[in-house]
Amino acid sequence: MAGLFIAYIYITIIYPVGQMLIWDFEIITPMEKYDKIIAQLSIMTDMRKVDLQYIFPYTDLEEEIKTLAFKEVDHYVLELYDRILEKSTSGWFKLQYAIHKKLNG
Repeated sequence: MAGLFIAYIYITIIYPVGQMLIWDFEIITPMEKYDKIIAQLSIMTDMRKVDLQYIFPYTDLEEEIKTLAFKEVDHYVLELYDRILEKSTSGWFKLQYAIHKKLNG
């Protein structure tokens, strides 16, 4: 029973606080933040990471990610999801993405 309590405390308090400290005090690099955001977006959209990296290259998001606080990450991922929906209505983007899919399987 004590082990279950310790696991509960770790999952609900220690781990989130540790992630916040790592993120906000820039212990991880912006590239690692980018990878985490792309992974979250991949789960949310069922798209491959490679495809999301094509849609949102690191160079386009680098400045936004550098100033992003941990508490804003979920909102930012939803914002990127909205950007995907906006881009999906563009005929030019659909053509580029179709070519990307053909070339990269």
